[in-house]
Amino acid sequence: MKRLMLWLVLYGFASMAAAQNAAIAIIPEPVNLVQTNGVFVLPARITIEAPSSTELQQTISFLQQKLSVPTGYSVIVSKSAPNAVIRLLLNTTEDAVI
Repeated sequence: MKRLMLWLVLYGFASMAAAQNAAIAIIPEPVNLVQTNGVFVLPARITIEAPSSTELQQTISFLQQKLSVPTGYSVIVSKSAPNAVIRLLLNTTEDAVI
């Protein structure tokens, strides 16, 4: 019984260590990602900059709900917001890298 408990504890520690070294999983996968030290904290007033296009309306509504409901923060969407926390952009021309 002691051996079983020891194996379970070791397995738990190994799982936690592997999870800390896992790659960042974002969907859709970004073309480029630079990971640095630090944290990102959402402000109490979240501003999303997005063009008024029908293609983005569903995404904007989804973000508003997913950010405002659990945090209680206000989410504002604007066409032009120099200090936006989130920026949604659509490519106007095809990008071969993507």
